Amino acid sequence: MDWHKVTERMEYVSVDGSLIGVYHLGGGSRVVLLDVGAMECPEFLEDIKARGLTVVAMLCSHLHFDHISSAGIIFDEFGCPGYASELEALEEEFPTRYFDIIPISGTEPLIIEGERFEVIPTPGHTKGHLAFVTPEGICCVGDAFMSESVLRYAKVPYFDDVDKAIESMEVIRESQCKGYLLCHEAMVWPEELDGLIDANIDKELELYRMIREFVTEPIEMEELVTAFMKHCGIRSKAILSSRGYRATVRVRIKSLLFNGELRLEGGMVMPVV
Repeated sequence: MDWHKVTERMEYVSVDGSLIGVYHLGGGSRVVLLDVGAMECPEFLEDIKARGLTVVAMLCSHLHFDHISSAGIIFDEFGCPGYASELEALEEEFPTRYFDIIPISGTEPLIIEGERFEVIPTPGHTKGHLAFVTPEGICCVGDAFMSESVLRYAKVPYFDDVDKAIESMEVIRESQCKGYLLCHEAMVWPEELDGLIDANIDKELELYRMIREFVTEPIEMEELVTAFMKHCGIRSKAILSSRGYRATVRVRIKSLLFNGELRLEGGMVMPVV
């Protein structure tokens, strides 16, 4: 299991395609984890113990399974809490029962053993998505935007609210941090940030354009969702029927309806002529 040093006190570990940030408090053996992995990984826990580290807190950008899957075994071993937005903690679909959550509201920094972690609300991927900035200025952005490699194969990126996600990307763009850790396989430096955020926004604007052009005649909402997913090259029956993925297509259609770029009449989505 490879550990990659970022700064004097910050490193990250790749676990099943997700990056877990590890911040050493005081530069020592007591650490804060930033997101906690896409799979339950006993090997990661054993590696932490073998290195003589003690986890004192877990900062969760959000509570999707691919960001907290090792949180349960970390909590069982060290009894350390997880911090997440109060909006995430209220969602029943998230498996918060596997570890204790301390809910975050607002933007007050977290002070952990005397060290300051900035909290940046970045709603869009989920309602309560957060980014965290370590005391050394590394911003851990979770899924606020995607890496170049993920963008290449993502047909319809998952967002709870695309328009808010774009606003959050712009907040990150203005953050002036020393580096940006994306949970899904990227460490991005300031000189790369503008281009990557532009690419993420361009992807969403292109999807909006595709939906507008796809609706050429009246079509029922759920029929449109299925047809557009197939138009984007999604063939998996599991994804086509997934409540979450269908919802992320639906929110794009609803945004176009809200902004008058499509219209709804008699339960049918219609083009604007």
